[in-house]
Amino acid sequence: MRTTALAALLVLAAASASAQNPPAKQPPAKQPPAKSPPPTAGQMSMSQMIHIPAGVAGTWEGKSLTAKDSVITTFVLTATQSATGWKSKLATRPEMALRIIAAGGDSVVTEMGPYESVLRPGVQTTTRNTIHFKSDMATGTFVGNLTNGEKITGKTTATRKK
Repeated sequence: MRTTALAALLVLAAASASAQNPPAKQPPAKQPPAKSPPPTAGQMSMSQMIHIPAGVAGTWEGKSLTAKDSVITTFVLTATQSATGWKSKLATRPEMALRIIAAGGDSVVTEMGPYESVLRPGVQTTTRNTIHFKSDMATGTFVGNLTNGEKITGKTTATRKK
């Protein structure tokens, strides 16, 4: 009986000691640093989301034509390899900034305006161009939306200035 009492007493003493001196806490396992999620559309500017086709940057001389190939105006387009810094200078007009609306493959969609229409003096227009670039040639179409409700459509051609 003494042995049983002694064993019980040892078990109680061990339990009491472990309650008073808990084992040392282990530091948490190191986690790899969390990766930042890719920026969402709300966190990026439009110019950061648009990728300009390779080989487009440069100065392009061209003309805008009616559907019947009559020249409406000539222009000089300054293109950059990013979606910012694009400019167009129509004949007899000051240089205007272009907004890049979309780009992909070999094409870029630009918009400029409002500015005074070349064909309708006193009427404002905003022009959207879709331009396809291939080597040193560019071709495309445009739509001019005039404030009087009229739409003017046509095509553009341009060559890279050497």
